[in-house]
Amino acid sequence: MPREGEAGEDEKIWRRWRTWISAVEERDSVKRTLSERQHYLQIYQRYADDKAQSEMAKATRGGRGVP
Repeated sequence: MPREGEAGEDEKIWRRWRTWISAVEERDSVKRTLSERQHYLQIYQRYADDKAQSEMAKATRGGRGVP
């Protein structure tokens, strides 16, 4: 996501996105259900490396829907 003032002609769109994401991140219901960022990075790295072994990863690699 571009920083404020760095989105060029799309700044108006990104401003709306930043407002929305900020509101989501500040909701107590979201704060109470998120894990710490470092936990997500390890999981997503496996997907980025195409090494994840979840049913979702297997279905995606096989071009199928989620079982």
